[in-house]
Amino acid sequence: MTKKITITATFSRPLAYGLKTDGCRPFCRKMKILLVGDTHIYGYGLPVGQLGYPGHFIRQLSRTGRSVSVEAYNHQALPEMVAMLSRLPLNQYDLIVLQLGPDVIERVMPGSSPIKGMTSQLLPILTQSVGIDNETARPDRLLKRVKAIGKTGFDLAASIFSTVSCPGPLAQLLTLLRPYRHTVVLMTPFPNRASLAQWTRARGRIVLLEKGASQGFSVFDTETIIKPRDEYFLTGDHEHLNGVSHELIGRALFDFYQSAPTIVTVQTINRKLID
Repeated sequence: MTKKITITATFSRPLAYGLKTDGCRPFCRKMKILLVGDTHIYGYGLPVGQLGYPGHFIRQLSRTGRSVSVEAYNHQALPEMVAMLSRLPLNQYDLIVLQLGPDVIERVMPGSSPIKGMTSQLLPILTQSVGIDNETARPDRLLKRVKAIGKTGFDLAASIFSTVSCPGPLAQLLTLLRPYRHTVVLMTPFPNRASLAQWTRARGRIVLLEKGASQGFSVFDTETIIKPRDEYFLTGDHEHLNGVSHELIGRALFDFYQSAPTIVTVQTINRKLID
């Protein structure tokens, strides 16, 4: 279920921009931002009062003199995001930031069921050599055996889900946003400490970078900022980022926004209209 979220931040003086006409002053209005993402949007797990990455991004914008109005939504899946965006007046936003998840790809083995295929191939591996002799029973040998089985299972899972493609919802999303791509920033899936989840997100990242760039979108690669290591995540949580990571993402997103080719073009035009 999609829910609208209120993001609060302190802003500086308003930015005046618009068309100049002889004898008239340019009109002033807030920069309108649409922000859509997962639970990181509202800083899941962070202490009360600590900013999530959207808050840090907005804070950086405010320091440039912009007055910002933010409309934020928390989504659960890509099809849900597409459906919601199709109902919004996308032409009315100055900036649209979408934090995408691992469902930007499909993971299907052609001609078969992934779960059935995994079960039929993994079961013999896990059931073979059940008997443990004196040599295998040694703690060091037993640990190596368990690790080997675990690695085999993970490698097999990766091969089962090896077909990576651009699914219908992602294609629909890019088609929907294409007329507004000069105001859009797409964020790649955040890393995850769980091995299989990280494998999925890494491939989703590749697909999004390729498909987004080929269609003229600005794609912010979050994995250049945060890594799937303990120091970037909440204690005991393999999925949600800690406060330091939120700040790193927010600041880097602002820098990317300032330098993104398609976004810069629009910023340049607006600045010329003010002069």
